[in-house]
Amino acid sequence: MPLAVVVGAILFFIQDRWLILNTDDFAFSTVSELVVLDNGEHVIVHDHPVTSLADAIRSQAVCYLWYNGRFVVHAIVQWFSGTQSELAFAICNSLVFALFFVCLVTLGYGRDRRRLSLLIVAFAVVWLLMPGALRMFTSSEACSVNYLWTAAANLLLLLVFDKTRQSDRPFPLWQTALIALLALVAGSMQESFSIGIAAGLMVYLLLHWRDLPMTGRVFVFAYLVGTALCVLSPANFTRSDDLGHAVRLRALVDLVKVPVFPLTVLTAAVALAKKPAVVLDVLRRNLVIIVAILVNLAFAVLVAYTMSWQLTCISILCAVLFLQMYHQLVEGKTARTVIAAVAVVAVAAIYVPMHSYRQEVWQAQHAMMDEARTSSAGIVSIKRAFDIDSRYGRSPFAPILKVYLRNEVTPLVLNDKLVAPAMLSRYLTRCGNPELVKAILPDEPAVIARAVDDGGKPSADGSKAVNFGPYTIVSWPETADAPVTDALPSQQWQYLGRHYSLYPGHIDNIP
Repeated sequence: MPLAVVVGAILFFIQDRWLILNTDDFAFSTVSELVVLDNGEHVIVHDHPVTSLADAIRSQAVCYLWYNGRFVVHAIVQWFSGTQSELAFAICNSLVFALFFVCLVTLGYGRDRRRLSLLIVAFAVVWLLMPGALRMFTSSEACSVNYLWTAAANLLLLLVFDKTRQSDRPFPLWQTALIALLALVAGSMQESFSIGIAAGLMVYLLLHWRDLPMTGRVFVFAYLVGTALCVLSPANFTRSDDLGHAVRLRALVDLVKVPVFPLTVLTAAVALAKKPAVVLDVLRRNLVIIVAILVNLAFAVLVAYTMSWQLTCISILCAVLFLQMYHQLVEGKTARTVIAAVAVVAVAAIYVPMHSYRQEVWQAQHAMMDEARTSSAGIVSIKRAFDIDSRYGRSPFAPILKVYLRNEVTPLVLNDKLVAPAMLSRYLTRCGNPELVKAILPDEPAVIARAVDDGGKPSADGSKAVNFGPYTIVSWPETADAPVTDALPSQQWQYLGRHYSLYPGHIDNIP
């Protein structure tokens, strides 16, 4: 097992070395400070770079009250974003992946976790059947800490809880205190994990109060306290919830798109027909996990859901159940060897183009940053990143690849409230020049200007609008007022005596 884990961590590092940063990473490299305006409004500003762990903690103390309750994970992100290199983070991230993988196979296989064929299948489950989770693991620094590091901490926590509940002797006081601290920290890391797991632990505690050792009870209460610290953060009550119920119901559709979930359900159905004892054994051993899956899904659908990354915990816990059932259903050495061989080929088929894609996007992002540092106009084009997406989109494997690949550069163009240029400027100059970047555009200003001139129908005031890919770009003379007043542009700039604004989607109500 040690050699397999090392190989898995190296394979992970080779991908993660090409880290694609996003607006969150840029923002986390700066200290969040609270400013009260004359009208009483509270605003968070970013005027100083993070230079130490103390800066990160001070910044998150503000965020805990006014922005987000994930104090622990975001303090880690801020420390890395502000003080460490991408290479240092990739190394640490790979070590965390190794811990995550060890915990996953231990929960899935128990004492058989050293069998190579089983380890290969477990790695393939992560790489092939949890594309959303894997994408978050190898995404930006902020995404990786929020999801991979939280996943590793919570899987380790489930292993520790198994040990405490099965122990027939009392734990020393220092061990109980250490276990409680682990539970407190893990519970406070990320609500899309902790809400469901806390519910599972509570249900187990209520059903097994008399059988659970005192350390186990302390463990559960500590995790509940950690969850409360994260979920009940004042910031979570000050942030508005603009999501409609129809958006939340998309969680069910997105969950079906996570291969490990339907495969786990299908495997359970097959096992129930062929070997009911397997399903009964899995149900008996995984009360906490099963309750966590159901509660986290209910939380996403009924309370808060934004994007598929909130299904990361559900997909990981489904992977644990799937590996347990696979371990008991497929027992023949020949069958396991054949399945492992197929898994190796399948992983390689995804791994190679994914590595090539990530490397190209990384190079495009750093070329964009170099352009930002040297551009006299402060306008950055990310056409190269778009071209990379387009090229892979024409691949015959596009329907498969698009599930695993995501360009983290292009969302900068769509970032609302014009924060992307400001955050990138602060990141590149260590807060020295917040106006270094004026706009981040999908193409060169001259190309966009020609597209607007050739395709835009002029209105009475001289303004023009044209669809440019997934955007609407509006142009108008310097002497005129902006024709769109009821929508906030994602980017705005000036070129050859005209104003330009870029909006996501299509703007139809232009005069």
